[in-house]
Amino acid sequence: PELKAHFRVILLDNRGVGQSDCPDAALTIETIAKDAREVFNHLSIDKAHVLGHSMGGTIAQMIAYKYPDRVHK
Repeated sequence: PELKAHFRVILLDNRGVGQSDCPDAALTIETIAKDAREVFNHLSIDKAHVLGHSMGGTIAQMIAYKYPDRVHK
C-alpha cells in the first residue's frame, strides 16, 4: 500500500510460481530477468524502479545488469 501511493506497482509471477505454468526445463535467473523485460515490453514500460527480496532481489540485480537502460533504480 505504501508503494502504491506513489508508484504503479506490478507484481510478477515467475515461471513455475503462483499461477504461472511450470516450465519443462530448469530456469536461470537470467531467463527470469528476460521474462520481466518482456513484461515491461508488453505493458509499454520504458523504464522502471525494480525491487525484489530473496530470489527477487537477485532477479532485480540481473535486470539492472542485463538491461540497465530499462531501470531507474
